Parts: sequence; C-alpha cells; structure tokens
Amino acid sequence: SFTPIAATNKGWLVTGSKFSPSGELIEYNDTNALYLYDPETKEFSEKLYQDPNYDVGGFTGTCRNASGSAGVDYDTRELLYVTYEAQEPVNVYFDEEIAQIYNGLEAVFPNEWVSPVTRDKDRNKMVIRVSSPSNPGDYYFYNRETAQIIPLYNYAPWIDRKIMAETIPVKYTARDGLVIPAYLTLTKKKTERNYMIVLPHGGPNTKQRIGFDWWTQFFANKGYNVLKMDFRGSTGLGTNHYVLGNTQWGKKMQDDITDGVLWAIENGYADKDRVCIAGASYGGYATMAGLTFTPDVYRCGINAIGVTDQEQLLQDYARRASKFQSWDEEPLLEWGDMSTPEGREYAKEISPILHVKNIKAPLLILHGSNDYVVPPFHARNLIDELKKYGKTYEAMFQAYEGHCVTYCGELASQEYMEIQEKFLEKYLRN
Repeated sequence: SFTPIAATNKGWLVTGSKFSPSGELIEYNDTNALYLYDPETKEFSEKLYQDPNYDVGGFTGTCRNASGSAGVDYDTRELLYVTYEAQEPVNVYFDEEIAQIYNGLEAVFPNEWVSPVTRDKDRNKMVIRVSSPSNPGDYYFYNRETAQIIPLYNYAPWIDRKIMAETIPVKYTARDGLVIPAYLTLTKKKTERNYMIVLPHGGPNTKQRIGFDWWTQFFANKGYNVLKMDFRGSTGLGTNHYVLGNTQWGKKMQDDITDGVLWAIENGYADKDRVCIAGASYGGYATMAGLTFTPDVYRCGINAIGVTDQEQLLQDYARRASKFQSWDEEPLLEWGDMSTPEGREYAKEISPILHVKNIKAPLLILHGSNDYVVPPFHARNLIDELKKYGKTYEAMFQAYEGHCVTYCGELASQEYMEIQEKFLEKYLRN
C-alpha cells in the first residue's frame, strides 16, 4: 500500500511502495519509502528517501501505522523535513536552513531529541520540545534573532530528570538468525544481583519506543534492569519482520523474547535466576506464554490485562467482525483461523490457560473490571486454573478501570505500581 503524510507544492508526499495509475505494483519496498505522488494523474515521481530497516510512516499491516510525519513551509508548501522513529528518532531534512536551525538546537541539548512544535513564517521564532528516555518533555521558546532559548513549561514537572535511568538501543540475534532491535534500561541503584524485568510490548502489531516510558522508569527506579524488544510481528520494521510473526504467538515470537533473556544473561545484564517477565495486553499473553512454555527461564511473572485463552479471543473477535472492516482478514493470518482444523489446533497449543500446570514461578495478575479489549474472564478463568493446580499467585482487579495498567486513573495507577513493587520485592529479590 501507500499512505499520504503531507501535501507539498510538488504533490502529495506518500510512504509505502510504488504503484501504476491502474493500481499495479511497480516497485515493492519491504520498508515503506517516501515518494512524491500526483493525485490527479495517480503517478509517482522519484523516490525521495528510504530507511533499509524501518518504515518511514505508513502501515506495515493495516492495524497500526508506523511513526512518520512531515513539515512543509506555510507559504510555499515546500517540503522541509520528515521525522520518523528507527531505534531512535530520525530527522531527514530537505531544506538547508531548517537543517542548520535544528542541528544548532540539537547541539545545545546533547543526548536529547529536539522536535518542532510550531514556528512563525520567517522561521525566526519557534516552540520546540526537548525529550529523552529520562525526560518526558520540556518545552522552550526559541528566538533565532536574539539567540535566546526561554523555558516555557515542563511536562510532568514532578519527575526528577536527574534520577531517571537512561535507555540505550541494542540488538541481538534470535536463534534462527533474525536480528531483534531492543532497548536496555539499566538501573542507577546499587543492587546485590543483576535483577531484570523483561517487558514485551502489547499489540502485538506495534513497536517499542526509546522515549520516556513510565513503566520502565518505575522498574528501573526500584533497582531493576529492563529489556524491551521488537520481536517478529512488531510493526515499523518492514513487512518481512512483521509477517514472520504470523501464527507465531507462543512460538517464534516467544523464542525472540527468550533469546533476549539469554542475551542479557550472557552479557552480564541479568542473573540467570533473577529474571521476571512482565507485560500488558499481548505483553500479558507473552508473560503467560513465558511462564507456561519456558517455565525454567523466569523467577516470576506479571500479567497485566493479558490474553490467556486464544480460542476465546478469536471467537469474540469473529462475533464483532464486519465485512466492512478492512482489517477483518488480517487477524486470521496473524492470530489464527478458528474456522479451520489447523487453526483450532494452533489455538489450543498456544493458549496459556490450557497449560497452567507447567507454571513454576509466582504470578501477579492485574486486570481492569471494565476491560472490553481483553475481558476480565481471561484473568478470572486463569485464577481458577491456578487454584486447581495449587500455583502461587496474587491478583488485583480495578473496579472502574479498563484496558490499562500505567495510563489509568491516578489512584489505580498508583495501586497497580504499589502491588508490583511488593510482589517483586517478595519474589524476585528473595
């Protein structure tokens, strides 16, 4: 496909692959590339830019789009820059003056990312946002004529930026040779052991970000290293990386997570008997898959709003589906097709609820009673199975919350964090 991201004086700026006016594929791109496109003639002109490893905006699948936006001149509609996220934010400049301005500002704020918010027509006065993995965002007014940079306000001013942990981009190789981009956050606390939280993302068709992450910083502040990864099936890394995740829940997608744990142990970031897996939504599923399919890898697990029953997930989705939705067929490829014998067998094989007897590690379950994405029966049925097999677990249901764990209401978020802190102190440290 291709997706418009800006209107310029030379036509639309689109990202994706190249097509003929009649819709035939001319140039396939594994990672979405930038083109100029004439909406009148439906013709593409030259390719402007392509990252070999990451999508510059647009859709990998049809569910969630990759990051990517463009800046154009207010008057002339000339293309000035494009910004997107690889392992770190990337700015591609098409205007020399704009490049000089932002390169100069980046020199003022080393090790942080400067992004434009708004500016005047003459490019002399602008508001910028400065952020990093340890900084949720500071806003400044910049006067180019006087070379003044004036603080405006801080996002989340109660956060002490100096005590926040830094996050670094890393890569490791999965057992079948696929390169997995990941993000490593090292605690600033002095601890007796290398405690680690492995934090797979939700979705699963989405992408990790290196920016400020509340859950990551919470864990790091309590003395835990954190590893997040873009396992196969993640978006924003091209079609091949995405499609390799098709019907690989609990299988190769989970192997990618396990291989990240082994990498962290081998490189001294985690002690082999002090690793906990935690996650929300699909990350909650990955937590349960980790505890049931690789029970000797983890000392404990935190399943927040996670899927436990793949059969029920697909059946519920089928009831809500509509022939008018473009995404309806994609989950059949990604998650499995319950209309086929192979799909039903796959769902049974990868549903953690059917393999609870394998669990060895203590488990914390967090769920919102008003979760309509992953209904709370996933947690309640899991608890019934844990009781049946005499497994160690703790659970908390938030009466008024839904599909969230860090971005809930203030009281709920605080309660979620407090119970995690106590759980980790009890089962990961001891």
